[in-house]
Amino acid sequence: MNEIGYYSQTTFTSKKRHKKNAMMSIIPIPSPKEDNPSDKNRISFWDRIPFHPFFFVLYPLLFLVSHNGLSLWDGVPLLSAICLVVTVFFGVLLYFFLRNARHIGVILSVWVILFFWIVPFCDFLRMSLPLKIGLSAPYYFLLCYPIGTIILWRRKGNFYFATRLLNSISAILVILAFAGIGFNVLSIAKDNQTVLQRQNQENFLSQSEAGREIDTSEQPDIYLIICDAYSGQYAMEKLHHYDNLPFLSELEKRGFQVVPCSSSNYNVTKFSIPSILNMDYLDEFIPLDELKTNDEFRLKRICFARVFENKLIDDLRPKGYRYVHVMNGYQRIPVDMKNPPEFMVSSSNNGEFFSLFYDMTLLSVILHYDIHQSANRRETLNMLQILKTMPEKYGSEPFLTCVHIIAPQEPYCFKADGTKQRFYYSQSRLSTQDHNEMYVEQLRFINNELLKVFDTILSQSKRDPVIVLMSDHASRLSAELVTSSLGEEEKNALASYNNLIAIRLPNGMLLDYSEEMTNVNVFRTILNAVFHENHEILEPRYFAGKDKDTEITQDIRGVFEKWTASPQESE
Repeated sequence: MNEIGYYSQTTFTSKKRHKKNAMMSIIPIPSPKEDNPSDKNRISFWDRIPFHPFFFVLYPLLFLVSHNGLSLWDGVPLLSAICLVVTVFFGVLLYFFLRNARHIGVILSVWVILFFWIVPFCDFLRMSLPLKIGLSAPYYFLLCYPIGTIILWRRKGNFYFATRLLNSISAILVILAFAGIGFNVLSIAKDNQTVLQRQNQENFLSQSEAGREIDTSEQPDIYLIICDAYSGQYAMEKLHHYDNLPFLSELEKRGFQVVPCSSSNYNVTKFSIPSILNMDYLDEFIPLDELKTNDEFRLKRICFARVFENKLIDDLRPKGYRYVHVMNGYQRIPVDMKNPPEFMVSSSNNGEFFSLFYDMTLLSVILHYDIHQSANRRETLNMLQILKTMPEKYGSEPFLTCVHIIAPQEPYCFKADGTKQRFYYSQSRLSTQDHNEMYVEQLRFINNELLKVFDTILSQSKRDPVIVLMSDHASRLSAELVTSSLGEEEKNALASYNNLIAIRLPNGMLLDYSEEMTNVNVFRTILNAVFHENHEILEPRYFAGKDKDTEITQDIRGVFEKWTASPQESE
């Protein structure tokens, strides 16, 4: 009996121990480091919760705002909310399979990084390294999605270290982006204070001038139409291999004088347009310490401030003129103005931020659609329509208007007949021949539309107007298109500085000028002829690329003197 009792008790105890061991093998015992609140070394909140996918979403958006000097409220909250909701959606979807938030967070961060940085990375390789990267490179990098996902999916572990590392990196990036935005805000406030102090010392008009009656019945409206990167006659022939003489002849029939040897003083838009409107070189009306800044955002603000407030309109306002400035997407930047244009007309409802976001992400590759083409197409058509309505809308009193059309420069969005240009991913992925072909197509469309605009203006204006059609610089297309044996200086002059200048004065008046004219002297010449003023005609000066301090007058000046003295040599 005792023996039976002994075995029975032993069997019962063994079964109980076996059942306990089996339960312990199924249910893992939390380690003291992970879940024991009393343990000093337990895993921190920063290691447990994967914030990094959301930080990696926010950083590129904030970087675009900081780097381009955009407003934080110009579409950023909406687009950020959309991106965060999409990220949450994919996170919930993955949770049904992995059931590990940290594991899911690592996969989501890789997806986000690939989405935002494949395109910029491919462009960097193509433009900065001696590697030949094909146009389809982003499509090959899309393979990182399935390959990276499979590798991470099969990865085992608690992902505490990865979570802590990615949380820290992404948080630092977001903080740096916010710091950049804050720096821009402080820069704006500082510049505005400087401008205010300077403006308090200026006296534009005396009380007697402000109060006197002005007879404006004979004052002509003044149209300044700047077509971006419109090359001059020599460049059209030698660089683009296109005969633009039929268009120039049509201009002459409408009373325009086309300058045979015209040139821009700068080959960068943000420098050229302020110089045109202020009738001087930048270093003459912008303090050198501001002009020499390496902060591109601040430099852009400084230059654009001189577009909205300029010497030309300061000269014309005492004569009864108002300023109508047509704003395009390129000029959307906060600028403080004491004496702003009387009319600020927007040519587009599209924010620059959305275009930048689309262009730098995989959306432009996946959807095979270039938002810049469509946005610029709408903006150009809007500008042309605005020009046609100006005589009726603003013509009750004389006005100066400045319209900057982003054409025929890239983005190429028009064929010659006005239909939409074929898709291309980005400027860097076009061959030189494709560039030239699309450039000429867009130029032919602009030519036809401008003639319609001029006919409308001339037929509807209450006063015979002054119309200036010019460009800020030449096309800047690769000089390898030049087939003749020209020197490097001549090729540079053709590609960057030989622009279009065509001027129509009222009542059949003609300008008294030589065969050569530069942008800086256009309105000096016009004011002298129309208003009998006595502005000095400045000696031509030329500046290189983004290096606004680098003057290359000696190189470029000789080329235009040669063409002026012996036009046949340019043939």
